[in-house]
Amino acid sequence: MNNPRRSTTPLTLSQVLTVLFWIVSAFGLVGLVQSGSTTLEKRQQAEALRQQLNIVEDEQKRLQIIRDRVTSPEYIEEVARHDMKMSRPGEIAVVPAATPAPPR
Repeated sequence: MNNPRRSTTPLTLSQVLTVLFWIVSAFGLVGLVQSGSTTLEKRQQAEALRQQLNIVEDEQKRLQIIRDRVTSPEYIEEVARHDMKMSRPGEIAVVPAATPAPPR
């Protein structure tokens, strides 16, 4: 069998550069799409974190208001007098007797 030789013409410099351009462009496009989706994901994560931060800051404000109230001298005195049945020196504390249960 004879092996016919195929005639090949060498590629010109412009053809080689064109092929290289399209290969590089394809890789660049893939990279651009991937980085774009990564950027979108990062933006979504940042927004979710901002929302969580707002919730935590609101809770912190609420807790600071409660802390300020329960550490005030007025609140401490109120709890001491009503819940613990305490009085100041020289005062007479009056504690009502428990009401007996009605007979059956």
